[in-house]
Amino acid sequence: MTGTQRPKFLDMDTLRDRFDRVFSDLMNTGTSSDERSKMPIDVHETDDAITVKAAMPGIKPDQISVEVRNSVLVIRGENQEQRNETEGIWHVVERHVGQVERTITLPASVDDASGEAKYEDGVLWITFKKTVDRPGKKIEVQTS
Repeated sequence: MTGTQRPKFLDMDTLRDRFDRVFSDLMNTGTSSDERSKMPIDVHETDDAITVKAAMPGIKPDQISVEVRNSVLVIRGENQEQRNETEGIWHVVERHVGQVERTITLPASVDDASGEAKYEDGVLWITFKKTVDRPGKKIEVQTS
């Protein structure tokens, strides 16, 4: 056999990492740690706006889709880089190639039509104006 000898506990470390990921994902709000690592985001709220900043390196702007409905934001992108993984020895492979998607519930109600998205240097900036929460209305029950 060629190459270096495999450490005795490598399989156990891999298994422990997988268990850690599963338990971490169960404690999360529906977004897997794998998904977060492929598209890390920041969400910032001010008195009148919500801004989402998503790291999307290597993804071209025409390969990005942004949708919002009822304060739920969906960001999709695809990195179409081609790489030949059969030649040579790969020591580290962390950069994601292919499709990524993030779905998050925004922390406040937003005006869907006010959304603006800008992409610069591998970072997507999405800004929404917040909507004013209107108080509910009490409806009197009529008697006949």
